[in-house]
Amino acid sequence: MIQQLATAQTGQLSADLNSVRDAHDLTADQARRLALKVCGLVKGNRDAPVFHLARKLVATGARDLFALLAPDSQALGREDRAFLDFVISVALRDAEDFAALSGLLVNNTDKAERIGALTRKLSTLLHAYRRQVIPETRHHNVFTAIRSFLMTHRPAAPEPRDGDALEFWTLKGRRDFLTRYTTVLAGLVDYAEARLTAAHWARPLEINQRADMPDNEISDQMAQQDTQTVAVSIDQHLATLENAPAKLLLATERETCRLVADQFDALARFPRSALLALTCAPVQNAVIQALRMHRNAPPDIDAPLAASTRFAAMMQQIDALAQTVEDCLHLIHAVTARTDESALARSRWDTRRQKRIETMLRRKSLADMAPEDLRDALLEQSEALLALHTLLTGAGRVLDARRRNALTEHEDQDRRSFGQKLAALYTNTAQEGVT
Repeated sequence: MIQQLATAQTGQLSADLNSVRDAHDLTADQARRLALKVCGLVKGNRDAPVFHLARKLVATGARDLFALLAPDSQALGREDRAFLDFVISVALRDAEDFAALSGLLVNNTDKAERIGALTRKLSTLLHAYRRQVIPETRHHNVFTAIRSFLMTHRPAAPEPRDGDALEFWTLKGRRDFLTRYTTVLAGLVDYAEARLTAAHWARPLEINQRADMPDNEISDQMAQQDTQTVAVSIDQHLATLENAPAKLLLATERETCRLVADQFDALARFPRSALLALTCAPVQNAVIQALRMHRNAPPDIDAPLAASTRFAAMMQQIDALAQTVEDCLHLIHAVTARTDESALARSRWDTRRQKRIETMLRRKSLADMAPEDLRDALLEQSEALLALHTLLTGAGRVLDARRRNALTEHEDQDRRSFGQKLAALYTNTAQEGVT
């Protein structure tokens, strides 16, 4: 349950909650209540638990925060000790914060003033923590705009849908707020995640693993979670491939992998909107760069937009790149395995794979290396390539699940709307919403 309370962004919330839960041997219900307090999702005043904790701290008469956490301490109940432990762990990240918190416990003001000062400090610490790890807090202004848009645009069913990102951006995007389409899409993905997380908090039974859910659907969702985990660390894997002396992936291939990783959360939730980001967001980047280079001269938008990749081509590119990564893994096995295993592996290659691998082996960075050096250089890249293969095949499964042909139904309309918004932002600054 606590794992479901974590954001998909960093996992820090989940790790911190698990640490305190284990330290204080909390039950599932106690752990859930702790999460609600930490995230500010209690009914009514979200600072009420902080006030009650401050009042209890002052009532104990204690002058040492750590003494209150001792297992044999009876000054606080188990849930209060766990909540205090969490706040102390947050305060300890900054020596000044912890010193200020400790000082408020031992100052000589009357009880009411001490309770008020402790409440403010505890609330400030938790709010800073929420801004760091919880998307709805970190992007509060974006979330407010998204919520307002959905409640107005579709009041009977305000849950975010595929295609909302473009509509929201065309209405709300300005030079000074949500200028980039990719920023809007990321905000909508975070908002959808926050709504799902809130539903988990409201319903102890996990939504995505109901008792009546078929096992194959649970397996598919677990596989998608694995792919999301890989996507978080993809930059590190790409750096490994880029710095390797034997170059298996070309620079353009690595860049496509990076783009897919950046948009994987969106692909999983809103494939139509995510494909638009993969195919048309580079056009917006080029327009912005042209404005900078030519001192705000109106840029050409129609030509680069018409030349940009189409949905079907992007989907094929993802599939082809997955095949290329698989070829790289076969090459590594053939070079590093024993002679008999290598011969067996080569005998099972089809003609396409044979030609692809032979082409890679002729690259200068590989052909010029001594056999032993080549073996070591390829082995160092195996983990990174496995991670990329997981990412790309996961993206392919997501696109297949959403019916690839159906994703192109609105493409022309979406591209026209995208181009019109670019024109409004960058060529007609007198238009409403552009500063």
